[in-house]
Amino acid sequence: MRYVTNDHVMSKMARDNYTPPNVLARLSKHPYWHVRYNVAKNPNTPVVILEALSQDEDYDVRCGVAENLYTPAHILATLWHDVAHGVRLSVAHNENTPISILALIAYDKYNDIRLRVGWNNNVPAPIYRRVINYSTA
Repeated sequence: MRYVTNDHVMSKMARDNYTPPNVLARLSKHPYWHVRYNVAKNPNTPVVILEALSQDEDYDVRCGVAENLYTPAHILATLWHDVAHGVRLSVAHNENTPISILALIAYDKYNDIRLRVGWNNNVPAPIYRRVINYSTA
């Protein structure tokens, strides 16, 4: 039998698409990072909560915000400057990241982040070519 903790229940609730916004707001302040991460990834999380979570001390939570397809462009624009490598990877991979930001990320100092821009299905051909040429040079 699997032992289930309260944190696991809260994490599952944070992930559930039917969790009401007021509950997501409370869960976004939970001490366990994985609960906040699941709130950040939930497509029904209100923008004001995503804004707060985009500044979370835990980089995994910020990754969750960057991975959420419903995160607005202004938050993604802030997150692409994040010091955490994984957060920038997540912004580069998010298909709703504005082209103007993808064009900037294509010059990131890390090759894997530049290549992640190339894997983004919405990247236009000129940026894709820039990523490929820059990464193979």
